[in-house]
Amino acid sequence: MTAQTSGWTARTCPVSLAIFLLLITLHVVQPTQEFDPYKVLGVSRSASQPEIKRAYKNLAREWHPDKNKDPSAEDMFIKISKSYESPL
Repeated sequence: MTAQTSGWTARTCPVSLAIFLLLITLHVVQPTQEFDPYKVLGVSRSASQPEIKRAYKNLAREWHPDKNKDPSAEDMFIKISKSYESPL
């Protein structure tokens, strides 16, 4: 008698796993490459520190979840905060 296989062989399982991990990595890495703190804060790359701080304070005040009832306000506030905290 021969044993039936479930369709997965020792050779296809590692290949499938590698493809899966590659797709997950591409999905995770892509958004971080698109993150531009200058764009989020609405300032140019040549903006001075006082200009960046002013833009951050205005946006933080506008998008603070306690002040803004928009469902996306919390996510936007976090994005603004991370942009300001990132090394510009």
